[in-house]
Amino acid sequence: MVEISKVILVVSFIFTFTCSFGQQLINGRIIDENSKPMPYANVILINQVDSTFILGTVTNTDGTFSMQTMQPNGLLKISYLGYETNYVNFNNSNIGEIKMEPDAMVIKDVVVKGRQNPLSIENGTFTLNVSKTFLKNQPDIFSVLGFLPFVESSQDKISVFAAGSTLYIINGREVKSMMEIENLRPDMIKSITLDMHPSAQYASKYGSVISVTTITKIEDFVNSQVSHKSVVARRYSDTEGINLNAKYGRIAHYLSYQFKDSRKKEWAENEYHLFNEKSLSTISYNNSENFSNSYNPQHELLYSAGLMLNGQSNLNFQYMLEVGRANDHDNSIEKTLIGTTETNLKTDQKNRDNNQLHNVDLLCKYNSKVFGSLFVDASYTFSKDEQSYLINTNGNNLDNIDGNNRYCIYSLQADYQNQILGGIRMQVGTKYSYTHNKGLSDSYNPLGSDMYFYHRTQLNDELVANYITLSHQIKKLYLSVGLRGEYYHSNYMQDDNVIYKDSRFNFYPSIQVNYTVNPELIFVTGYNSKSQRPTFTELSPVVYYINAMLYEQGNPGLRMTSTHNSYISCVIKNRLLIQLSYRYDKNFVMYALHNNQEVAGNIINSPVNINASYFNLKVSYSNKIGFYRFSYNANFQCDVTKVPVLDSWRKRFKPLCQLSTVNQFNVGHQTMIFSDFGIASSYWSLGNTIQPSYKLRIGLYKTFFADKRLALTISANDILNRSNPNSVTEYGYVWYEQHPHLDTRNISITLKYNINKFKNIYKKNTVNDEEINRIK
Repeated sequence: MVEISKVILVVSFIFTFTCSFGQQLINGRIIDENSKPMPYANVILINQVDSTFILGTVTNTDGTFSMQTMQPNGLLKISYLGYETNYVNFNNSNIGEIKMEPDAMVIKDVVVKGRQNPLSIENGTFTLNVSKTFLKNQPDIFSVLGFLPFVESSQDKISVFAAGSTLYIINGREVKSMMEIENLRPDMIKSITLDMHPSAQYASKYGSVISVTTITKIEDFVNSQVSHKSVVARRYSDTEGINLNAKYGRIAHYLSYQFKDSRKKEWAENEYHLFNEKSLSTISYNNSENFSNSYNPQHELLYSAGLMLNGQSNLNFQYMLEVGRANDHDNSIEKTLIGTTETNLKTDQKNRDNNQLHNVDLLCKYNSKVFGSLFVDASYTFSKDEQSYLINTNGNNLDNIDGNNRYCIYSLQADYQNQILGGIRMQVGTKYSYTHNKGLSDSYNPLGSDMYFYHRTQLNDELVANYITLSHQIKKLYLSVGLRGEYYHSNYMQDDNVIYKDSRFNFYPSIQVNYTVNPELIFVTGYNSKSQRPTFTELSPVVYYINAMLYEQGNPGLRMTSTHNSYISCVIKNRLLIQLSYRYDKNFVMYALHNNQEVAGNIINSPVNINASYFNLKVSYSNKIGFYRFSYNANFQCDVTKVPVLDSWRKRFKPLCQLSTVNQFNVGHQTMIFSDFGIASSYWSLGNTIQPSYKLRIGLYKTFFADKRLALTISANDILNRSNPNSVTEYGYVWYEQHPHLDTRNISITLKYNINKFKNIYKKNTVNDEEINRIK
């Protein structure tokens, strides 16, 4: 079947080239009122009779555009936010220069502009226009992301309501380090797009994609930015960073270094009950108080060099280094009751984790006016992780657990896009990745000769993926159909014994239909399927100590998760969005507590497969009223999954009701007050009863000097200290209650100073994001 899919894609690729020769090429250049090029302007070919859409494109960084059509003449519609829409008739291939005029009414010396809505919906995706709206003046990119529908963004955390794993992209390249997201300045972002239902182009594991497009500078420049962030919580943490940008002629350089000194003091209270499978009476009981002091210094370095070969092709080289040296000191006080025997323990645990990650990436991109666009991305990643745990029980029993893992990842991806007959947009691509791992873990008494276990592991993991997507606009109807085929082979060995071996080939279809009733009412519906392979940690059979009653171990018998998602959405006036969806996860991977068959009265925490089903209703609304801007996101989720509890399978109707709000108030030309509030009701999901949670963040954003080169952000986060809810878990014959006290309530102060008007134009690229996430 693998060969058949490859033949189909090759035939489609050849068909594209054959069709392109029978079309006329239209090209031109868009300039503004000052005769400067206008990048990313929309150019659409419309029917002269009823103004229906035929095909479209956007201009390049130099303002030029080209498109292929079978029509000898027609009407072009050129639009750009903040400028009047321009209509141009054509009857030959070269349109020449088209000048755009600002969309404003000039009354004497006063310029009156309409209020701009930063959100637009096109082909089922949500786009925030940042560069032409108030969003460019936000404190950081996380504040901008809070105005995306169904996105909850706070400090350095981003989550998409009920969307699973999220892929982040900057200028068409996959992001591997969140450092690149953190460093993006809002005033250099052109737009941010959220795709809640990714096409076949993206790896099947991703449930959503957030894409950032930055503004490209054409002239030469040299500039820099320095930043500092202090976080005062139970312990003090800080982050320092410097970014350097330089462009001269055809070569652009980018260098970024960041040092994070993170410290936390946290604790939790846990209680476990294990029941007899026949009599349902209590076999054992454990109550523990766990305290953790962590210190995690981390260095991050990234260098990128881009070479523009000509107007159609460029090369980009990238090197990335991450080095971390985490140190944790944990203490626990435990009371364990097995039968009638009671045991009291005090455990002192010192953990060290030294890790490194090196990534080298080379991207080649070619844009042809005749043959479309093609890019090839090759990447190599080396990762090393060394862990050591020294456990002291009651001051006299020592146990040392060491772990060592080394990964090598090789990846290659190619993607081709073009318009074929009748304005149909086609995208085809392929990806290959290979992961090799060698691991070592052992446990021993450091004061004696006792060896508790010694394991050697080796992994070889291979993935081949091919995909094709066809899309077309037919008057008010937009249709997109995609198919992705993935073949993977995994061989996981421990001590020369095969513990996991699997080879599979799967198809993942997707379809989306958009119907535009009028510009103020749009309907979107569709279906897609995804999959996610178990992580290497979830597969590893190595046993880890948690407390006197609880151990953790992977499950080599896990199967791949397959997800089926169907949805229907309604968009009203580009402000109110309503989406209803149903998701079914076959063989969903979740950690569950079980009776430890090897140690009487003990519990093992191990991942299992379970079939899960969810209904979701999501609503989003954003607007601006005077000096007040806001964005509200609501989510209603109902889990209808059955889980084993004691001697039966059960499900509970206790849905999640969630509300997330962003509120901003302009109190001056360079001052903004913000307040973000979120609330989630108590709900039940997969055997877990989660208590209500509340989030409240209040802050001030202030810029200084006329060019705003100095920016200050002060915020109080998790003011109510209720963002980490308590929970009760019932699964099988185990009952578990947790009360976490995490170090999330804090005050943060961020300073950023720009030298020479720093503009971050860095374009992040990597092709092995999926593989790296599986080893972390």
